Amino acid sequence: MFSIKIYLLFKLRLKNLAKLSIIIPFGTSKERPYIKERVIEKAQHYVSNESVEYIFVEGFSSIEHPELKILIENQGHRYIKDEIQQASKVFSTGQCRNLGVINAKSDVVMSLDVDCVISEKNLENILELISIKEIDKNPNAFLVLPCVFLNELGTEILQNRKLSLWDNIIKQDLLFDKKFIKFLTPASSTIVMNRFKFLELGGNDKEFIGHGYEDFDLMMRILKNCATFEALPNNLDFDYRNWNFNDFKGFRALFSIVGNEAAVYGIYLYHLWHIEPNQNGYFNNRDSNHKKFFKNLSKKNHFIESLQENSVKNKKNLALFQENSTSHRILNQISVFIGECIFKLEGDFFDYYENEPKLNKKAFLIFLKNNEISNIILFNPYDNELRLKNLSILQRAKFPI
Repeated sequence: MFSIKIYLLFKLRLKNLAKLSIIIPFGTSKERPYIKERVIEKAQHYVSNESVEYIFVEGFSSIEHPELKILIENQGHRYIKDEIQQASKVFSTGQCRNLGVINAKSDVVMSLDVDCVISEKNLENILELISIKEIDKNPNAFLVLPCVFLNELGTEILQNRKLSLWDNIIKQDLLFDKKFIKFLTPASSTIVMNRFKFLELGGNDKEFIGHGYEDFDLMMRILKNCATFEALPNNLDFDYRNWNFNDFKGFRALFSIVGNEAAVYGIYLYHLWHIEPNQNGYFNNRDSNHKKFFKNLSKKNHFIESLQENSVKNKKNLALFQENSTSHRILNQISVFIGECIFKLEGDFFDYYENEPKLNKKAFLIFLKNNEISNIILFNPYDNELRLKNLSILQRAKFPI
């Protein structure tokens, strides 16, 4: 409930254009020339309008194609380049998604991998469900899309037919024929969700490098923060390494439950077949990412710092709270709109003489200057002697509180 109140309090600060922002991450290379082709196809086929804005986010590309930016923007879409990735020479789908959501102009966001396509009919259904579920108003509402992975034949046929017809072809194939389908994932990394909630939860954890598990990690944080379940699977930290299971066991069983909602509406993503070379070491960290995910699963509350709005990305606040406390977690929601928070205790800036606290004013003001603090956040100052002394110093220094 607190999350909803904070969201409503700051909602007027957001400038909304479209109903949904769709983020398309990509990175081009010699090993995967089809990525460029699929970016071009999406830029030319998709239409950014009053309902949907498409944001193409380019991460690390070992071979850059400047013409893609021109094409994307000429088609009326938005293009963003992650220069940090380009400098580090490491591609991260998760960080591309984060950058896209930070720059999105609507209250609802979803990512769409460059290898995935969605039909106009299913997109219309998603837009209707955004209104029905009030995802733009309710930070805890979301929709997880299942994904059909096509084989080479299915991909070839899909690219030569209208997607509206393909929706029923795929349902027929799922139920009976199995000619075009490689496998089905009941829950994918494409989650239609409230933008504020994505930022509050910290988006995709930057600790996951390269391919794998950053989407599972985000999914688990969404479920723990936004949903309740009558029963959880046995051995939540069990991984079948596939989606073919009959018992309610492992984290994928939990993910399948939320993915079934979109499936009931007949909404699926289609993943195009492609070769999978290990471009630029993209798969090198899959095992280490797997271990990080299971380590996070074992935590009662896996918590990461929120992402911030672009308008406050360079602002820093000194929060006189205990780090990793309940107050820290509450402040994490607000920091989306006020900027990054650095946590210290009131007593950290006091020296003690004969058990009497005395503020080290010089050290305090130097800390504020060196850390480029623009604002200070503290509890009720009249409840605590140290806090009250801090307040008087700050007031005399005319520092924002």
